[in-house]
Amino acid sequence: MHRRSRGFTLIELLVVIAIIAILAAILFPVFAQARDAARKTACVSNLKQMGTALQMYLQDYDEMLPAVTWGDSCRATGTPGATRTDAAWDGMLSFPISLQPYVKNYGFLVCPSDAIRGGFAKTGSLCYERQLLAGAVPGAYAGINASNADMRRVLPLSYAANYWLSRTTGSSVNTPNADTPGGLAMASINKPANVFFASEVGNSTGNFAAYYITPGYGNGTGDTRWENGKRHAQGRVWLFVDGHAKWTKDTPNVTAAGARKSEAQIQQEYRAMGIYTDPGWD
Repeated sequence: MHRRSRGFTLIELLVVIAIIAILAAILFPVFAQARDAARKTACVSNLKQMGTALQMYLQDYDEMLPAVTWGDSCRATGTPGATRTDAAWDGMLSFPISLQPYVKNYGFLVCPSDAIRGGFAKTGSLCYERQLLAGAVPGAYAGINASNADMRRVLPLSYAANYWLSRTTGSSVNTPNADTPGGLAMASINKPANVFFASEVGNSTGNFAAYYITPGYGNGTGDTRWENGKRHAQGRVWLFVDGHAKWTKDTPNVTAAGARKSEAQIQQEYRAMGIYTDPGWD
């Protein structure tokens, strides 16, 4: 005689499904955390590569930092006080392009958790376009400034530099501000291990982020670029002028009452954590 095989009852199937659902609920967050940890590690590696490239650049350029902000490059001429405009380029390449010869790839400019990568995608900016062409960025073409998507494709960028490191920005070591384009001299930076060179930036409207930032940038006005750079476990990765990189959890961008903090407030909170914006801070 042949015995009939006994199948699962409905109750048994429901129990199995419930167990699978419970296991999934437990394991999926673990997998997500592991994935984010891996992405954070990749981000730290990117900025360490940038730090190495920066140190090599400094050796080649007499310890002068590269251009770190719009006002360094987007101006009618390279003379102090010249008109700043997206319609012109003064011949100075900004840091994402000027550091390329020391890395020879563009992958280090991209955070794997950043889907937009719009740091160098300012639609309508002839200044940005001319830098892409002068830097021989693969895929760049005349007229690319009309396409935000193409600018993000040829030079995807997830990181922005500390624009207080520019000689066009007034700081405790650049007073009075003579508005001279270019980065500061290393000798003027009091604590290179504390002053940040670059960190993560997010997008605002139109898939544009910018390649210059400070802690809390535009926070009091509702600008989202600083806030959207918080990509890893409620924090972001930082590169410091001396070349080292690390992750730090963000400070809250609102007060206990829910009001948005000012940019200056947030800068001072990071200063208390050992992350300096002003190159002259002790």
